Amino acid sequence: MFVQSPSKFSTTSTLSGHKDSQNVSDDEDADWYGSVGEQESHCHEVDWELPHRCVSEQEESCPSTGCGSSQQTLVQVGLTSTMDALADSARPWSKGMFGVVRKLQAAPRNQGNVAEMQVLTGEHVGKRVAVKQVPRAWMRSSPTEFREQCPMESEQPWVDVGLVKELNHLKIPFVCELIGLFTDGNHFYIVQELGTEGDLFKWSSTLPRPVSEHKEQIRPIVVQVCAAVRHLHDLGLAPVLSRFAKGGCAHGKCPYLAPEMHIEDEYDLFLADNFAIGCIVYAMALRRYAWKTTVFGKDRHFDYARIHGIHCFLALKLHPEDEQIGTMSPLLVKVLCRLLHVQARCRASLGETCFHQKRDRTCINHLEWMSQNEACLLVQRNETHETI
Repeated sequence: MFVQSPSKFSTTSTLSGHKDSQNVSDDEDADWYGSVGEQESHCHEVDWELPHRCVSEQEESCPSTGCGSSQQTLVQVGLTSTMDALADSARPWSKGMFGVVRKLQAAPRNQGNVAEMQVLTGEHVGKRVAVKQVPRAWMRSSPTEFREQCPMESEQPWVDVGLVKELNHLKIPFVCELIGLFTDGNHFYIVQELGTEGDLFKWSSTLPRPVSEHKEQIRPIVVQVCAAVRHLHDLGLAPVLSRFAKGGCAHGKCPYLAPEMHIEDEYDLFLADNFAIGCIVYAMALRRYAWKTTVFGKDRHFDYARIHGIHCFLALKLHPEDEQIGTMSPLLVKVLCRLLHVQARCRASLGETCFHQKRDRTCINHLEWMSQNEACLLVQRNETHETI
C-alpha cells in the first residue's frame, strides 16, 4: 500500500506489506537488516487531519482490554470481492499505453521491477505513474490461487491491490490512486499514482545523519501516519485484514509483528498495528530496523528489549554508526516506549474512537513530541524551572 500525505511517500504498510525517489516495492529490507547483526490537556490538531478526540489519561496505568480484538466483527469492506473483481477485469497491456521514464528499482523478492512511466492514452494521458511489473508465475492468476499455492508468503500482492482499490472507493484521503491492473499473459502490471517524494525509508536515509537534526523533518510524517492508521482502524480494517494474513509472518513483515501475535490466539489488532508504527518510527530515526523478528529467543535485540524493557534497549549503542546518528531526544524516546511496549495492555492508542472511554490508556497524540511546537514546550518548561 502506498500512503499519501501532502508530500506523497510510498511506505511499507503495516497492515499488509509494501526506491530511487518514487514509489517502489519494499524488497530491500535486507539493506536495513544489514545495519542490525506529559501529556497535554488536548490533542494536537493540524488542518489536514481528520477530526478526532482523545481522552486525558494516566500514562503509567495499563488497561486490561483493548477494542480491536482479533475475534471481533467490525466494518466489512468487501475485500474478497474487490480482489476477485480486479483479477477478472485485468486489462490487456500494450506498450503503446505507457512510456517509460526511468526504472525506479528491482523487486527481487517477487522477480519484478518498478518503473516510472507516463500515460500516453486515455483519461489519464500525460500523468506520471508508478508501474510494478510482476510475473504471473509468482502472483498467480487470482487471489484464491495465490493463497492456495503460496500459503506461507508474507508478501500479499492481491491484498495490497485490493485494499488500495477498496480504499479509493471509500475515498480515503491517505492512499494513492490505483489506476489499474494490466496483463500481457506473462506479467501483471500494477499501475498506481506516483508518490512524488518516494519511498519513506529511502527518503529518511537522505536526511542529515544526527537524529537531533532530522527529528523535525520526520515528525510531521509520523503524525500523518498515525492519523491515517487511526482512520483505518475506525473503519475496522485491521480485523478484516487478519482474515487474509496466514502463515509465518502474516499481517505484515517479521520486524513489525507485535510479540503477542506469536503467542496468543486472540489479541488486539489495533494495538498490534500501533506496535508496527513504533517500528517504522524507530527505522526512520535510526535508519535500520530494531530487530529481525519479535519471536522471543530468535533475535538478541528483541530479547534484550523484552527482558530489560524498551527504554533500556533504546539507550544502547548497538553499532559504530550510532555515534554519528547520536541520541534520540527524551520526548521521541517516550513516543517509542509507548508504541513499542511489549505488553499490549500498556501500549498507546492512536486516538481510535473505540478507545475514547478507556481513560487508563495513553493516547499517542497527547505526548509532547507529537506536537509541532516541541521547541516552544521546552522553552516554557525551562522558563518555569528558572522561575521556580
